[in-house]
Amino acid sequence: LVELLSGRPWAEIPGLAYREHQEVKVSRRPPPEDLDHLPLPAWHLVDLRRYRHPWRHPTGFLVTSRGCPYRCLNCTKAVHGTRYRTHSVGRVLQEVKLLVERFGVREIQVWDDNFTLQPERVKEICRGIIGGGWSRRVRFALPNGIRGDIDDVEMFELLARANFYYAGIAFESGNQEVVYQLGKELDLERARETVNLARRVGLRVGAYFMLGLPFESLEQMEETIRFACSLPVDHCYFFMTVPLPGTGLYDIVAREGRFLVDLIEGAPFFDSGEAVFEMPHFRAEDVERMFRRAHRRFYLRPRQVLRTTAALLRSGDGLGFALSCFLRLVVRGRRL
Repeated sequence: LVELLSGRPWAEIPGLAYREHQEVKVSRRPPPEDLDHLPLPAWHLVDLRRYRHPWRHPTGFLVTSRGCPYRCLNCTKAVHGTRYRTHSVGRVLQEVKLLVERFGVREIQVWDDNFTLQPERVKEICRGIIGGGWSRRVRFALPNGIRGDIDDVEMFELLARANFYYAGIAFESGNQEVVYQLGKELDLERARETVNLARRVGLRVGAYFMLGLPFESLEQMEETIRFACSLPVDHCYFFMTVPLPGTGLYDIVAREGRFLVDLIEGAPFFDSGEAVFEMPHFRAEDVERMFRRAHRRFYLRPRQVLRTTAALLRSGDGLGFALSCFLRLVVRGRRL
């Protein structure tokens, strides 16, 4: 953008797409390798007091890496690619210090695509947070989800000591064959052990699942619900499959199924409960019914009500927030 505004001819600027004499010209730009060369986010231009989760404000956000070497069909590499690149530990801690000491954030959410890919780096970041005294002033969360096969005990212990209170673990399906078809290369039983490890060190754990994958049967969706109910997690998030343009899932649906909305123009969010495509072996209403069933089956068990409420209270979110979460999930299971 800076080069474009400088007045250079468009043809000399890699990374632009533009029309010239009715012809579309596209040039690729290699992604930056040295992320530390990029300036710190201009947080002074944002009113962070308007960001809260749930009662903690301001809430800050952190992205410490780009790219992911895995090739899951539900993910696109069009933006950051498959090459994993990271900010240095020192740069990450510099941004944590900025958010905590200058802007007074009380929670920082880490939104990396694959934060725990390099456990030793995570340990260094955690030691820096502890050493800087920030673990006593702010809590951290991993809401974007981490892989379930990173079961480094020391890493999880340091995450807990650095005041990481929540970690999402992305299973996507409770059927091993479907997980492999998705290209995730994840052993579900090993991921179950990761859940146990995370809970053992005191983390609040959420499990992420997709319902209605284009190669998934209704029986396999039911198996996902049963698997989710067997996990000792505090939260479970069931998402409707939305095959975003540029992903392998989109290509499968375009080839074998039928879109119900134009995903190029936009789509309902993953937790809307609204199916956006159909396949020959299932209808939209079938998947929507499974979405409702999954929430009812998981959250309306007395043991789960107690576990989730206790987790929210334990992390200081308060009874009011616990009750609002419960009511929202009940409504989602009924209305949606």
